[in-house]
Amino acid sequence: MKCKAILFTIISVCLVFAICAVLLVTSSPFGVWINGISYIADHTDKYDHSYSVIDDTVEFSVNLQDPSSNVGKVIYQKDGCRIEIFDVDECTDNYRIFFKSYGDYSVRSATLISGVRHSATEKNTFTYDCVTALKLKSADELYDCSVAGESGINHKGGDIFGYYIFNNDYLSQQNSDRTDNTSEVILSLSGFIKNEWKIK
Repeated sequence: MKCKAILFTIISVCLVFAICAVLLVTSSPFGVWINGISYIADHTDKYDHSYSVIDDTVEFSVNLQDPSSNVGKVIYQKDGCRIEIFDVDECTDNYRIFFKSYGDYSVRSATLISGVRHSATEKNTFTYDCVTALKLKSADELYDCSVAGESGINHKGGDIFGYYIFNNDYLSQQNSDRTDNTSEVILSLSGFIKNEWKIK
């Protein structure tokens, strides 16, 4: 009988702890602490979202001979947010560059400056589009870079978005489909999106 009573007590205590843990995880303060902006963006029933365009342009260089040397380079900072180079890689006779954005957040609000426009369509459903323009500068000419991919807010701080560095017009003017001879490029990123969330 004593063993059964002890076992029942242990199970009861474990259940109480499990219920408390679930309540903590689903509460706003704990959810924001653990998951950051992704928690806020996921809970459209608790937070309102809006966005605006920041008409800023930044220019920076990218080393293609040593792609990994670019990782972590901060290219834009404003209002407690920043955007840095996340990855540069070679892909089918081209190069891709990806950026990672980090926002500023609290339990009551969040701000994320990014290349991605986030929108809530219905309760807990979302869309996202990469709308910031990346351009390649070469011999005083600007070439549009096409989008290689974007993400929702899938990490604590923000999102990821990327582009192909060379487009067909640039490659045709180089009379080659290869970019092996290009060691460094100058890029410009413009038209950032300021995503904001406020508690209802």
